[in-house]
Amino acid sequence: MKPMEAIEHLAEKIGPRGSCTPSELEAISWVEQQLGGLGLTAVSDSFRSATSQYRPYLWFTVLALSGEALAWWGGRPGMIAAIVLF
Repeated sequence: MKPMEAIEHLAEKIGPRGSCTPSELEAISWVEQQLGGLGLTAVSDSFRSATSQYRPYLWFTVLALSGEALAWWGGRPGMIAAIVLF
């Protein structure tokens, strides 16, 4: 298989591969098969992990920006709500 064909298969047929997702496992299996066909032995390790380490940061950022918006444009009640929010 040519390198571009491998890239197309991974990018288009398997698609996006987020951390610890079924598509990531499918990609690993496919690569192992391809390497096995070349007479190479692939070794992969499995482990448990969060699917997204950025999700808590996303929610904190949304919370902080909401507090900022309340403080700037909510008048006195918005300022009080922003203080409670923080």
